[in-house]
Amino acid sequence: MGEPLPLFSVIIPTYNRATTLVRALESVLAQTCPDYDVWVIDDGSNDGTDKALAPYRERIHYLRQPNSGAAAARNHGIQVSRGAYIALLDSDDCWMPTKLDAYQREIQAHPQAGLFYSAIEVVNEAGESLRVHPARAIRGSAYLSLLKGNFLANSSVVIRRACLEETGLFDTSLGHAEDWDLWLRIARGHPIQPVPGVLTRFESAASGKKTSNIPGWLRAHDQIIAKAFRLDPGLSPAMRQDILANIAVVKGRILLEAGEERLALAWFEQAAALRPFLLKAQLFRLLCAAPALRQALPAPLLRRLHLNERAK
Repeated sequence: MGEPLPLFSVIIPTYNRATTLVRALESVLAQTCPDYDVWVIDDGSNDGTDKALAPYRERIHYLRQPNSGAAAARNHGIQVSRGAYIALLDSDDCWMPTKLDAYQREIQAHPQAGLFYSAIEVVNEAGESLRVHPARAIRGSAYLSLLKGNFLANSSVVIRRACLEETGLFDTSLGHAEDWDLWLRIARGHPIQPVPGVLTRFESAASGKKTSNIPGWLRAHDQIIAKAFRLDPGLSPAMRQDILANIAVVKGRILLEAGEERLALAWFEQAAALRPFLLKAQLFRLLCAAPALRQALPAPLLRRLHLNERAK
């Protein structure tokens, strides 16, 4: 008989992040729950990642592949691992020591759930806390809520492997927001479950985040919504309009964070036209149209609105 399968397989894709990868990996190896194995998928790094991992080789599985993107690296890790649950961790993020213990308890209490997630602490590249992003309290079907925008962070998500066997893995054709597309496919057929506690630290300003390729992110949102509408023709016209209004706000916030205020305002105006009583559309429309008002807001409020202080 072979060794028993782990409850969790931790999948860490990485590309040229040797320093932060070590930090991420150590946060996994410090877990109070021992029922896991670790798969680091090196997506063609040339920064000495292999040497940085040398002290950990006996405790992890380390695989290299030609540079193919994070989604392909995650898929590779999922395919070769064997844990009943897939725990995702980006190589610039890290976990609190009790993360897997907390998820194990929720898995035992909610075995029917397909995906688990928790609150995250957002930090900058220096490790300074910016804000806490609470876990949205949605139990059961989160499909319609997710259609209005992704509220799950990769590194907080744990997925039941059986769900992935039904829905398929990350769609590598998208180029961006592949995680949101996968969450939607899972949530269409399975409940998702929040886990109490702030259990992940998410680095917001690392390279490869949304502001590094604005056109790609906006295009991916259009592709994913078009795909969802095609797969779910039963959505009413009113619901589709509501979804499009919310996605217009998401696009505007991406542009506003990147300092593209004129383009951001156009999306907020579009959202307000689609849904005049959508409060967040009107709020961001006002903040974008009145820079002086935004400049007067205190830094903590800007952070709570997920606006960079530099956008003042």
